[in-house]
Amino acid sequence: MENQAQQDDELLMSLVERALAQPEGQRQAFLESACAGDRELFEQAWKYVSWDQRMQGFLLEPLVSPSSADTARGEDTRLITPVQNTAGAEQPFETGQRLDNRFRIVRELARGGMGIVYEAMDEKLDRRIAIKCARRGFRKRLPPEVRNAREISHPNVCKIFEFHTADTHLGPVDFITMEFLEGETLAERLRRSRLPEPEARAAELVSLANAHEQAERLNEAEEALHQALAVVPGHAGALHLLGIVSFKQGWVEKAALLIEQSIGASRDTALYHRNICEVYRTLGRYDDALAAGRRAAALAPDRRARSST
Repeated sequence: MENQAQQDDELLMSLVERALAQPEGQRQAFLESACAGDRELFEQAWKYVSWDQRMQGFLLEPLVSPSSADTARGEDTRLITPVQNTAGAEQPFETGQRLDNRFRIVRELARGGMGIVYEAMDEKLDRRIAIKCARRGFRKRLPPEVRNAREISHPNVCKIFEFHTADTHLGPVDFITMEFLEGETLAERLRRSRLPEPEARAAELVSLANAHEQAERLNEAEEALHQALAVVPGHAGALHLLGIVSFKQGWVEKAALLIEQSIGASRDTALYHRNICEVYRTLGRYDDALAAGRRAAALAPDRRARSST
């Protein structure tokens, strides 16, 4: 069984590599032909190819190139780790430093394998912000991150403001200005108490799915929602959002069934009734749509007044 799974993975990645070698406009047609009617295989391969196109070649191009010293020593560089700590690489910005004649570094907040995050003051707008810069070897991560994140506006996604470049003792260093959010880290949260109960875990997954849905990453949203329903079967929020995702995917009857189930689990949520109204209208079930619209209005009579203010 393990050997079969490995063979399947090798076949999938071979298809992805061969597709990426084609001109961009011909990749989908190539995969459809190569998969010979195997829809599941095509969808898996196309997901990787589409992701690579959005992220500008991350699957084909290494994030960190092996150093000449590593190559000379004959070391295996297929698994590459970030550059080891040095004063220059690890401290691109210093406390009190002013960037772009506008942003003053207050302190370092955190660092990971690819980047460092600082608290800073935007002296032009007089507000606290976060600044993120890449560690050496990972600079190509930043522009796609800015492009993708700026297209999303959602409570579960940190806001990204702009992309900048600062002249430093290391030369030009790119950085992102971001929303500054206060709170505890995941490690601190886990030290404070045990892992969340199933309801809390399901809520986290629904929030994640909501962010994916806002970004039109419908397959990722669907996967998170199925996980939420595995944790808490019948979770109203997960059923409702899965209905929205299904509707966007063109599965209107399935959407109606899922949102009806969400209403069964939470009958007094006006949003669910408003959305089932739209689904019913799409299906031509006008009497049902009218009833759902009236129910939504009864549950949230001031919605129109709020939306106009």
